[in-house]
Amino acid sequence: LQLLEHDLPVLRFPGNSGASHKPKRLGNYRFVLPREIKNALTKVSRENNVTLFAVIYAVYNYFLSVLCGEKIVAASILSAGRDHPALQNVVGFFVNPVLSSIAIDTENVFTDFVKDVQRHVHQCFRHQHYPVELVLDETGRTYPEITAAFNMLNYGDSGHGDIDDFGPVHSTDIAVQAAKYDLEPAVREYRNGIEIQAAYNKNLITPANIEVMM
Repeated sequence: LQLLEHDLPVLRFPGNSGASHKPKRLGNYRFVLPREIKNALTKVSRENNVTLFAVIYAVYNYFLSVLCGEKIVAASILSAGRDHPALQNVVGFFVNPVLSSIAIDTENVFTDFVKDVQRHVHQCFRHQHYPVELVLDETGRTYPEITAAFNMLNYGDSGHGDIDDFGPVHSTDIAVQAAKYDLEPAVREYRNGIEIQAAYNKNLITPANIEVMM
């Protein structure tokens, strides 16, 4: 509820001048961070006693702040809703978006920022099993406009297999699906790298631009 006490700033991506009723067309850009970068990120997490999730999400928030020119980054963290082992192989849609609002201080040491992000994420996930829509209904608030999300697929075999294909891949001919967010990276950890599937709104972001951004 503390996040909803004040209006959250809306992240406006370059080319987005305001709310639009135009359906968001979905594009996807897949790329891989090689072993060397994964090892560097993992080193930061171990030396600072934080998770790899917190390190990558901290980098993502800095990126969104610079890209959209906001000092407060409001985004959705997509919770898998499968933290109980019995649910991991159950077919069904369990995803629940968890609201996140992080203040960016460029004077802050990055490792301190990562620790702040981890504390914030832990606080957010304490409420992940209670749908945010119900909270908004009960308090008479409207759902904030959230244009960015983050999803780290880090359960099951994640972190144990190997990536065979390191080449970037564009998928722009997704005719049926519509993008819910303007940018939504899905991150998966492997032994020899980190795969990122960046879903994006093709009305705002071109295939050439997403490649430069990522």
